[in-house]
Amino acid sequence: PMPTPMKRSACPASGYVPKDWRYISYDEGRKGEELYDTRSDPNEWNNLISTHGEFTKQFKAWLPKHYLEEVPTKRAYHFDSEKYKWRLK
Repeated sequence: PMPTPMKRSACPASGYVPKDWRYISYDEGRKGEELYDTRSDPNEWNNLISTHGEFTKQFKAWLPKHYLEEVPTKRAYHFDSEKYKWRLK
């Protein structure tokens, strides 16, 4: 388990990479999941989530349970040259 939450991005994805497997979850699984056997498919061409979904329970246990709130990016600010400060738009 992770000791600190992860920051959310525009399309949050979390991943868990145990030996010989790679599991990816987009937006906590709501936008899709991917599962690859990196031993037999090192280039990750064949998503096995539909045929090996039983593995995902144990992989999901290692992903964060909570995420930090999304933070504003640089585009959300504008520079006030009179006060010489950055301000939210």
